[in-house]
Amino acid sequence: MKNLYLLLLFTIGVVANDYALEGESSIKDIRSIGKKVENNQNRAGGDTGGDCVDDCSGDGDCCPESWIGDGFEDCEDQAYGCDLTCYDNDGGDCDGSTTDGGTTGGDTGGGSETCNDCEFDFTAYGSECCDTAWDEYAIDCAALEANYSWDCSGCNCPGDGDPDCGDGSCNGDETYETCPEDCLPPGDCPDGQILDCDGTDECWPESWIGDGFEDCEDQQYGADLTCYDNDGGDCGGDVYGCTDMGACNFDDNATMDDGSCEYAQGSCNCYGNPTGNYCDCNYNVDFECGVCGGNGFLEEESNDDGSFESEFNGGTGSFSAVRFSANDLGQDIVGYKWYQSGAGGAFYIKLYEDDGGMPGAELFSEVQASGNIDGWNIKDISFHELTISGDFWAGAKEFSSSNPFGLDTSSDSGNSYQRVSSADDWTSISGNLAIRIYLDNCDTIYGCTDPGACNYVPNANEDDGSCEYAQGSCNCYGNPTGNYCDCNYNVEDCSGVCGGDGTDCNDDGVPDVCEEVYDEGYELGAQSGDINLDGLHNVLDIVLGVNMILNP
Repeated sequence: MKNLYLLLLFTIGVVANDYALEGESSIKDIRSIGKKVENNQNRAGGDTGGDCVDDCSGDGDCCPESWIGDGFEDCEDQAYGCDLTCYDNDGGDCDGSTTDGGTTGGDTGGGSETCNDCEFDFTAYGSECCDTAWDEYAIDCAALEANYSWDCSGCNCPGDGDPDCGDGSCNGDETYETCPEDCLPPGDCPDGQILDCDGTDECWPESWIGDGFEDCEDQQYGADLTCYDNDGGDCGGDVYGCTDMGACNFDDNATMDDGSCEYAQGSCNCYGNPTGNYCDCNYNVDFECGVCGGNGFLEEESNDDGSFESEFNGGTGSFSAVRFSANDLGQDIVGYKWYQSGAGGAFYIKLYEDDGGMPGAELFSEVQASGNIDGWNIKDISFHELTISGDFWAGAKEFSSSNPFGLDTSSDSGNSYQRVSSADDWTSISGNLAIRIYLDNCDTIYGCTDPGACNYVPNANEDDGSCEYAQGSCNCYGNPTGNYCDCNYNVEDCSGVCGGDGTDCNDDGVPDVCEEVYDEGYELGAQSGDINLDGLHNVLDIVLGVNMILNP
């Protein structure tokens, strides 16, 4: 009889892992039964399939040695054709007693109510009877008898009726073309199933990949899964996958890297979740006035220039500190930032009041011992509600495991200090220590506080030096005020020129105040248009001028 696991799996092609047989634990056990049956056939044909041992029944059979203690009961009843009880009761598989049953497919009698009418019991071959094979695997009696030589005499054979399109079961002669309601398109597999590598569009349980059974090109168990990393290594050869242990999708079964490695991005882990104190994958922190990555009013205070030509490590028990300044209104210290050489290590984060230009009373102390990376690190301390104004100090107390801090020796603000122990005095460090502080200005409103300025901000409580004022004789919008024609306090002269001198309005090259010229009955005086020479240019001049034109 051809492998019985094919009866239970290959015929339908889509059996799910939870369709385990009575008395068996999983699909793998069903396939193991198939191996047993195949080995029985090989032995009957004279092929022992490798090292063998004498059958304990004395019938002259040679049984595979690997069957001893393999979990199948090769007892005196010879359910699989061999009696191996003389080998420590089949390596413990047999309890020393015999069981009922025959040595060929189809013992008489059925155990369950479903099989009461069936004449033959096929439990040893995957299902109790033909009717249970239908209930469990949707294999009808016709297929069992035609393809697997089962005898379904007496059985009810509920699955042998005509296929009913729309009943949710793709059986009989139903295909995707004839019944798309029940059948998937060719090349599509249900969830948990994968396509056969031979191009036949057959589907198999995904769990078969790398399960210890060789689903190779010879399709010993009906499936060719070699296109899935050589059946997960079951078919030998290289197993392709990600071989980088630092990658998110590292495959410990892979022997050849296929370029598929994926890595955590930015400040997130492999699952896309922010690590440490970060609020996203872009190294942003969430203490910027409650907005992740927002510029808020967060100030990063520093003395170094970001480049570190040297390192600083004062030794076990030593202290270091850097001076900073908060505004007079008071600011919250929300973040501690440092640059260290090498990952790991531990130290105390320290904050001090200022005492006459030196670190004074301790404000805050906390061990920082996890997540320290090589380079810049940030510690969120916003929840400690540390508010301060004026000068203060931030630093560290080192352990033997502490890694060196970065030291900027290309500049020196004179704000970095150290002391060997708490009993020693503070002494200056040449250079700027790589310790920075984040100050929260969420309660501080920056802007121009001068009411006389053009950009005065009424609710600003901290002047930021941005005040802008009206220039010259112009207003805040750049428009001239009063009679001025520009922002330089100029007015238009008699000829309409802004800032002109107005001394030769008749443009004759002679100053008006110096000439008495009569032209066609009227005289040009010191002010052009003063026809009656009374020193004024008014309506009388206009009337006189009109009369001169009308009565030449």
